[in-house]
Amino acid sequence: MKTFTVNIDAKLDEVLNYLKTSLGKTSRAETFRLSIALLKIAVEGREKGLRLVMADEDNNIAQEIVLP
Repeated sequence: MKTFTVNIDAKLDEVLNYLKTSLGKTSRAETFRLSIALLKIAVEGREKGLRLVMADEDNNIAQEIVLP
Protein backbone atom coordinates (compact mmCIF):
# COMPACT_ATOMS: atom_id res chain seq x y z
CA MET A 1 0.00 0.00 0.00
CA LYS A 2 1.24 3.48 -0.82
CA THR A 3 1.17 6.26 1.73
CA PHE A 4 -0.01 9.79 1.15
CA THR A 5 0.92 12.69 3.38
CA VAL A 6 -1.05 15.90 3.37
CA ASN A 7 -0.84 19.03 5.49
CA ILE A 8 -4.21 20.26 6.69
CA ASP A 9 -5.23 23.44 8.42
CA ALA A 10 -7.32 23.62 11.58
CA LYS A 11 -10.59 24.10 9.70
CA LEU A 12 -10.12 21.00 7.54
CA ASP A 13 -9.02 19.05 10.60
CA GLU A 14 -12.27 20.04 12.29
CA VAL A 15 -14.29 18.96 9.25
CA LEU A 16 -12.51 15.59 9.06
CA ASN A 17 -13.11 14.95 12.73
CA TYR A 18 -16.79 15.93 12.40
CA LEU A 19 -17.23 13.59 9.42
CA LYS A 20 -15.35 10.79 11.15
CA THR A 21 -17.64 10.99 14.15
CA SER A 22 -20.82 11.46 12.12
CA LEU A 23 -20.02 8.49 9.89
CA GLY A 24 -18.84 6.25 12.73
CA LYS A 25 -15.39 5.82 11.21
CA THR A 26 -12.39 4.94 13.32
CA SER A 27 -9.87 7.24 11.66
CA ARG A 28 -9.54 10.37 9.60
CA ALA A 29 -7.72 8.29 6.97
CA GLU A 30 -10.77 6.03 6.64
CA THR A 31 -12.96 9.12 6.30
CA PHE A 32 -10.64 10.55 3.66
CA ARG A 33 -10.75 7.29 1.66
CA LEU A 34 -14.56 7.32 1.76
CA SER A 35 -14.57 10.96 0.61
CA ILE A 36 -12.38 10.12 -2.38
CA ALA A 37 -14.59 7.13 -3.26
CA LEU A 38 -17.70 9.33 -3.20
CA LEU A 39 -16.02 12.00 -5.31
CA LYS A 40 -15.03 9.32 -7.84
CA ILE A 41 -18.66 8.20 -8.09
CA ALA A 42 -19.76 11.81 -8.61
CA VAL A 43 -17.19 12.42 -11.36
CA GLU A 44 -18.08 9.16 -13.13
CA GLY A 45 -21.74 10.16 -13.02
CA ARG A 46 -20.96 13.59 -14.44
CA GLU A 47 -19.04 11.93 -17.29
CA LYS A 48 -22.22 9.96 -18.08
CA GLY A 49 -24.30 13.13 -18.13
CA LEU A 50 -25.85 12.56 -14.70
CA ARG A 51 -26.46 15.22 -12.04
CA LEU A 52 -25.62 15.00 -8.37
CA VAL A 53 -28.53 16.18 -6.24
CA MET A 54 -29.84 16.08 -2.71
CA ALA A 55 -33.49 15.09 -2.60
CA ASP A 56 -36.04 14.53 0.14
CA GLU A 57 -37.89 11.27 0.68
CA ASP A 58 -40.44 12.30 -1.97
CA ASN A 59 -37.62 12.80 -4.50
CA ASN A 60 -38.07 16.58 -4.51
CA ILE A 61 -34.69 18.05 -5.35
CA ALA A 62 -33.53 20.33 -2.56
CA GLN A 63 -30.11 21.12 -3.96
CA GLU A 64 -27.94 20.28 -6.97
CA ILE A 65 -24.25 19.83 -6.33
CA VAL A 66 -22.23 21.09 -9.28
CA LEU A 67 -18.69 19.81 -9.65
CA PRO A 68 -16.06 22.09 -11.17
